[in-house]
Amino acid sequence: MLGVLRFWFTKDLKYVKGKPCKPYNSALGEFFRCNWEVADNLPIILGKGAKSAPATNKPVRVSYLTEQTSHHPPVSAFYVDCPEKGISARGFDQLSAKFTGTSIRVTPGAHNLGIFVTLHNRNDEQYQLTHPAAHLGGLLRGSLSVTVTDACFVTCPKTKLKVILNYVEEGWLGKTQNKVEGVIYKCDPEADTRTRVKDVPEKDVVARVEGCWTDKIYFTLGSAPSNKSSVSISTSRTSKGCRHSRSALTTG
Repeated sequence: MLGVLRFWFTKDLKYVKGKPCKPYNSALGEFFRCNWEVADNLPIILGKGAKSAPATNKPVRVSYLTEQTSHHPPVSAFYVDCPEKGISARGFDQLSAKFTGTSIRVTPGAHNLGIFVTLHNRNDEQYQLTHPAAHLGGLLRGSLSVTVTDACFVTCPKTKLKVILNYVEEGWLGKTQNKVEGVIYKCDPEADTRTRVKDVPEKDVVARVEGCWTDKIYFTLGSAPSNKSSVSISTSRTSKGCRHSRSALTTG
């Protein structure tokens, strides 16, 4: 689950390193495919004890295919595959936009049920990642920026785990914080209806997540809240007497 969350946060780096722009609207039936040779240089999160295994640094190939399956409304189907790592992902990409007066609210369309990630080397575990609503602001100033102030969910029926991620609403004054907080907990994802972090009983909590989604995200194993005074945020080591470990899911 932690590895899936790391993917979830790194995919939003386009909002950090690139400028928001109008998406390309393909013609019906138009498709795009490509292959990337990338280095396997991220440490493997082992979970237990919040330790990480060293990266292999071996090159792996990632293949991507997408096709425009509807022109009005614009809907694209996509498939991503990395056989060497035993990972694939699929879904439909559709956005719905509404002008709110000072910004544009962007939400998933009716066909966009999220990203479905399958880990073939882990008994075909499938994770569904839903998209939160985002706001495109700065229209009047001419300086576009993206903020997220919504909740999204990651579920895995096979492992009976669910994640609630809450993107904290920004204030009118001060610098944008881009804060996110979340919880990983045990449940039956197909029957669970909880949508808020505070509604999850501590006895069901497996780990907690917090940080800045444009920079670094930290996780704490166990149900106890993060204790910044006694837990190191830069390594997986814990200070003496601390039962919960805290490590970073780096997105920068």
